[in-house]
Amino acid sequence: MMLDWFYSKFMVTITVFIIIFSVFGITYIYQSNTLSTYALNTLSNTIAQKINSIESIQGNVTLNFYFNGSGTGITLPSTINGASYTILFTQNFVVLSIDNYFVKVSSSSLFSNEIHLYPQSELSQLSANNYAITLKELHALDSKYNILIFKSGTNFQVSQIPFIIDGKLIYETNLCLS
Repeated sequence: MMLDWFYSKFMVTITVFIIIFSVFGITYIYQSNTLSTYALNTLSNTIAQKINSIESIQGNVTLNFYFNGSGTGITLPSTINGASYTILFTQNFVVLSIDNYFVKVSSSSLFSNEIHLYPQSELSQLSANNYAITLKELHALDSKYNILIFKSGTNFQVSQIPFIIDGKLIYETNLCLS
């Protein structure tokens, strides 16, 4: 009889500890995701603001984005709350996301104008032609290169390039990996 009583109290104690640790675990995950969301939001806004500032310049300008001070330009963290993150660029916005064990946390920010996502190889071909291109060719390139996804730690650059579109000089913003 005494053994049954002791066993029941032991099981109640174990159950209480499991409940307490579950509550602490859920609270930790929630706080961690809240901090990650805030950090991602701040970082996506910073990236969008820097790209928007380049878009406003009517000249040939390049801004480099590096991770953990590995170069000159804008320095970005390689991790947020100890986790690497994914960077997704489209022509209109940037999305940063972290895949945690339980939850995917993400944040996005819009650009003031559309940007191009042409790789270095495409820019080299355009440069050989003095960036002269027709509007139809420009739209075809935009359709071909409309998304760019990479992990944090991959350096990239944003350039304001003088395109000659159908004979008219127009500065366009391009983002590519460094």
